[in-house]
Amino acid sequence: MAALGQLLFAAYILVHYGGSAALGHAGRVNATLIHGIGKGDLMNDVAIVVHIVLAFVITAGGPLQLVLAAAIVPGGPFRLAPRMRARAMWWHRLNGRVYIVTAIVISIGALYLTWTQKPYLFHAGPIATAAALIASTLNGVGIIVCAVLTMRYARAGKVELHRRWALRTFLLVSGVWFMRITYGFWTIVTARIPFGGGAPGTTGSLDGPFDMFVDYSRIIVPLLILELYFRAQRDADPQAKWTTARILAGATLVVAVGIVGAAKLMWLPKMLHP
Repeated sequence: MAALGQLLFAAYILVHYGGSAALGHAGRVNATLIHGIGKGDLMNDVAIVVHIVLAFVITAGGPLQLVLAAAIVPGGPFRLAPRMRARAMWWHRLNGRVYIVTAIVISIGALYLTWTQKPYLFHAGPIATAAALIASTLNGVGIIVCAVLTMRYARAGKVELHRRWALRTFLLVSGVWFMRITYGFWTIVTARIPFGGGAPGTTGSLDGPFDMFVDYSRIIVPLLILELYFRAQRDADPQAKWTTARILAGATLVVAVGIVGAAKLMWLPKMLHP
């Protein structure tokens, strides 16, 4: 479900930003950025353009890496022949390197954009709230730490540790996506548009109670569920496994509803009119 939702998000980035740029519709690009580009600040313009390009690369690369990882597991769902599995392993390593490097670069860029005078991508007002700044900073630093550990354990041949840190990296990299689908979920549940303070707990400056919940839940909740998954794998108690399975099923349903809400609210309108 996450892979499908992220591929849809990647398509949105490509069609809306890439399509608008190709058609010369800079105004439509700026409509989805807080302060926009082309206003005389070359450094920030470059940072935003690079951030958008890398956002597409990493959003499309994450689902691909999940599929490749499943393909190379012996006895996994695909059960490939040895020769095809070896080829999938080569692509897994190549895509993994691109993914990790992109994750680090995009996080450094995001931290720069967050802490400059005009936090273009993350906040509705000219000055971000302290809580939002801290959340964005934790997300960016967490990505860098997890990405480094993912590569370190891969190079050391510690496959299980590599897998665990790779999944943590994937979830933290997906922080912006989780944020969008959480607002999408809230849109479906409340039948009100959250941006501009239209839904309960939201404000026009994104500093309402629900806004603050979104800032931190996008980091904490996915990691907590992942840790439950790891623990259930190690636990011999069938009841613990069933409980975790139910939690994962519930989380999948929430994600599915959030994807539908985000697509209707944010993605499809911009894709249909790039």
